[in-house]
Amino acid sequence: MNPKLSVRSIFLALAVAGAALGTSMQSAVAGPININTWYEFGFGGPGGALGDCLGCVPSVPVSTDAGTAPWTISLAGPATLTVLDLFLSIDQFEMFNNLVSIGTTSAPVSGGACGGDIACSLADARYSRGIFNLGAGDYSFTGTQLLGQAGAGVFRIESARDVPEPASYTLLVAAALAGVSVFRRRKSQA
Repeated sequence: MNPKLSVRSIFLALAVAGAALGTSMQSAVAGPININTWYEFGFGGPGGALGDCLGCVPSVPVSTDAGTAPWTISLAGPATLTVLDLFLSIDQFEMFNNLVSIGTTSAPVSGGACGGDIACSLADARYSRGIFNLGAGDYSFTGTQLLGQAGAGVFRIESARDVPEPASYTLLVAAALAGVSVFRRRKSQA
């Protein structure tokens, strides 16, 4: 047996195994994010960056791991970015686009008991949240934890056409009330 061939074969096998192991152990790397998808991010304490959520307890509904920031998206029109704390209602965040602050989420009030339930956290004002208006363009989001302790949160971008405008919503409600009124009049005349 040729010792050089054996060493080369062993080195090649170790390199292939190391590459495969390294690929399976890499943390999720963020690519472009999508509209109307909840993305879960993790954080380690005040002053730390928002990022990958490996090992986080999944939210309800299950969200996608945001991966490593920055989180990028290109928008063709107006949209909103919603950022929401989960689990313990004690965390607050500052959000950035291209390293420029776009604002902070609301001040948290401890005592929230929603766990990872996104709908519950949205309905409970004790959970820190921020809704940031966005225009058309390219975005590269990052964030920093301002208050709290290690945990997880979520964010989602919705296009403006997916969210009813106040005027459109008012017209919709007015039409519904008019329909109920006509229905009641017809019922009382019968």
